[in-house]
Amino acid sequence: MCSKATKYFRDLVIPRLRDGFPSLLSESIIVVVGSVGLGIGDHLSDLEANLFLPDDLWEQDGWHMQIILNHCVRETCTWKKDGSVISVCRMSEIIDGHGQEFLEREEDYPWEQVTFETLFGVQNNLVVHDPRGLWAQLRRKTDPSRFPGYLWQKRLLAELKKLVWADLPELQVCVQRGKNVESIILAGQVIEDLLHLGFYASKRYFPWRTNLRWAFDQLTSLPSGITNSLGEAMSATAWETKLAAVQATAEQYVSHISAAGLLPGIDLSADDLGDELVWAERLQAWSAPNWRDYIDRCKQDPKALAEHPDDWWVFSLWDT
Repeated sequence: MCSKATKYFRDLVIPRLRDGFPSLLSESIIVVVGSVGLGIGDHLSDLEANLFLPDDLWEQDGWHMQIILNHCVRETCTWKKDGSVISVCRMSEIIDGHGQEFLEREEDYPWEQVTFETLFGVQNNLVVHDPRGLWAQLRRKTDPSRFPGYLWQKRLLAELKKLVWADLPELQVCVQRGKNVESIILAGQVIEDLLHLGFYASKRYFPWRTNLRWAFDQLTSLPSGITNSLGEAMSATAWETKLAAVQATAEQYVSHISAAGLLPGIDLSADDLGDELVWAERLQAWSAPNWRDYIDRCKQDPKALAEHPDDWWVFSLWDT
């Protein structure tokens, strides 16, 4: 499918741009996004692409280029017409507005301001025009191997906490209460959590949800037990079976994360894992290896000792 898109731009789109805007074309980048850009388009796929121009050229001539591209898509697009578009965008919009920072620096990138969906697109979308090699630079600089280790831990911890402490317990309660609509909504959220965990545990970026399962199936470093039980969780129709498979998948993830040492300093065998993860995140365990010392100090506070032992956390939140 990528070969079809490449041929379309090479034979039909780029010649039109070259005829009308030769100087602009040499400054532009063209990237195909969505399923077509990933090479998995089908008969339901539209064509979505972005043509990036330097901001000053976008202000001056971008509108004219957009009109020409609109005509081109209407006249020549062989994908689903509804939704197909080649958008003329500012160069400053690349990588959630932080592309220039990645291009200008060799380190200290604004990783926390960029989503994994965006980074996945930078790495995997089809690039059909990049005469200055700028997108190639962005791919090199945003390679998953360069993503900071402590941020992998931070995002993995946040996703695991979300599953264990919030989404999975809420799903279990809704099922027990017979709230089918809410259970369906939460089941989808839990499945998304479990898919995301696979990428965090594999240190790989993930795409927008419409292609999430496809990308998950490309991961090769997860134990087979996780993929098997997750497959059962997604296909099961009876709530009892689905919940059992979801719980099994979550437990297998915890075992895998623990065995691989992906969250050092966190007790993944704790009796109350949700509580462990909440405090680890709150006290930023990914950058504070002695985070438990704060909890110990709170528990030994004379004011806390005067109250019920289980109320120690109150004195960690209020300076009384």
